[in-house]
This record gives sequence, C-alpha cells and structure tokens, in this order.
Amino acid sequence: MAKINLIKVKGNSFYCDGVFSIGVYIKDRMAVLIDSGISKDVAKEVDKTLVQANAQLTAIINTHCHGDHSGGNAFFQQKYPQVKIFATEAEKPFIEDPLMAPVCFCGGAAAFEQLKKCKPIAPQQPSKVTDIISPYQDQKICIGNEFFEIINLPGHTRGMIAIKTPDNVLYCGDAIFGEETFNKYPILYYTFIDETLNSFKKLRSLVPSVDAALIYHGGMISDLVMLIDEHEKRILETKNMIFAMLSETALSIEEITAKIMQLKKIPDDLISYMLTKVPMQAYVAELEREGLVEVKVTEGVNRAHVKDKSSSHVTHHPKPIVF
Repeated sequence: MAKINLIKVKGNSFYCDGVFSIGVYIKDRMAVLIDSGISKDVAKEVDKTLVQANAQLTAIINTHCHGDHSGGNAFFQQKYPQVKIFATEAEKPFIEDPLMAPVCFCGGAAAFEQLKKCKPIAPQQPSKVTDIISPYQDQKICIGNEFFEIINLPGHTRGMIAIKTPDNVLYCGDAIFGEETFNKYPILYYTFIDETLNSFKKLRSLVPSVDAALIYHGGMISDLVMLIDEHEKRILETKNMIFAMLSETALSIEEITAKIMQLKKIPDDLISYMLTKVPMQAYVAELEREGLVEVKVTEGVNRAHVKDKSSSHVTHHPKPIVF
C-alpha cells in the first residue's frame, strides 16, 4: 500500500494522509492516535510513520466502534502491550467483539458471512478497551499529562465522540463526511436521526472556538459549517421523502429500503442493502417518535403508516445558520 505521510495541522496535532485521516498527537515523543485505521496493513504504515517521527505510541482514542476506525487496534495492542485504548461504554462491546456489529445488522441473529468479512463494519480482530470514557458526557481525559477534550456527538453511532487536542484542533470522527463520501452515498449512515441533528447543532456552535477541524473521511475542512448545512439538508430531504412514501401507502422497512435503493440507484449487493436498511429503520423510528407515523403488524407484515393524514407535514430544512 502507499506510504502514509504525517501532516502537521497545528502545534503537536497531526493527521495521517490517505483514504482515512487518522488523527495523531505527538508531544515529547509520546504519540496518541485518534482512531487506528481499517486494518493491520494500515496500522503497520502508521506505526512506521510514528517510528520515523521518533514517537512512541501511548494511547488510541476510538471515536467509535466501526472497523475502519478501530481495525488497527489489535496490531498496536499486540506490538505495544502497554498501549491504552479509550472508547465510550456504548462502543466498547463492538470493538472487543467483531461479531457484535454484523449480528446487530442482522437483528441479533446469526450474521451473514459477507457482513462478518466487511472491514468498515467491524474490526477483523478484537482488541481490549482498557479505559472506558464514562459517563457519556463532555469531559476531559488525561494522557501523559496532556488533557484531551471529549465531545459527545451521537447519531452516526450511539456513543460516538469527537476529540479536541490541547492545540484546539477538533477531530470529528464520522459526525460529518467529506465531499467525496457525501456525494458517493445518497443515504448517509446515521442511526439516530434526532441525535444526529442535535449533534449538527453542537458542531456548529463549536466551529468559532476551534482553530482547525478534521473529519475522518475527508481530512482538514475549511468550511465545516457549510458541510454541516449540506448534511442537515440531506437528512431532512430523506426524512421528507420517506414520510411522503408513507403518506401514499403503508410500507415495511424492507419495502421502503427497496424503493429508496431503486430511486437512488444504490447497487444491489448485501453491504449496500444493509447500509441503506439500517438508516431507513432510524428514519421510521424518528417519524414514530414525532407522532407522525405508527408501526403495525398486519397479516404477518410489520408496516409503518401515517398516523393522521390531516397532520401531513414534516419539518423542512431551515435557513443555514451563519456565524
């Protein structure tokens, strides 16, 4: 694979270039990673980069459990047994058991082989979370006499976090995606819609107070507010689209997924199907939470339908917030 370069952001805050923007903080030869990459091979290249920088890995902070963020944990933990791995309590089981995420995708039952082998969904090897970030609230953690600010941003996953380094550099994880990823996937992978929208508001409020912001799929971002606005607009458009479908007829999650995949020309493969179906579940759950739809089993099929057609309205995209 291509050589990974260490790019300086500010002070002691860096990131590794490439497909994934892995955060790196180096101070007095101590290195802290913010996420660890998708695989052993990526982790090896990151390790070479740290060695060339004369830095010793001390800790990894996982923003969340997905395999493209925690897939390098096992390599680092095996090579450096004393390394600390930080994660929130909600993300810990998925990092420590690679089967957890595929099983959840399959409703708690035995997982399909394709899902078990999909690196972005789950790490291919387990690693031990040594330090649980708890309770799930904004706080500071100390690593080697340096304080890192933990910022809760649920939505993509239940316990996702962002990290702000002592240099005032914000690493956003997957709270927001870069333009390439945003344009590639018409359905963005968010699993709690109301929490996602709240996290967008929180991110907006942070922008004026940070000196630089990075996202895992996209690197350094010059205009984070504009990107947040684009994400919010896409979320609300998708929500409106699903509500409009349900205003026409009652539909199951599978039927909504099929319609969306056909409409958005999403490829017919199992991974794409699951990455679409899970957000569809989240949107229907959000519409139900808002009292706009109800879910009912009829003749063995679990379908959602509009609760009261006289209230056929959904919150539309607000005007972008300008600071």
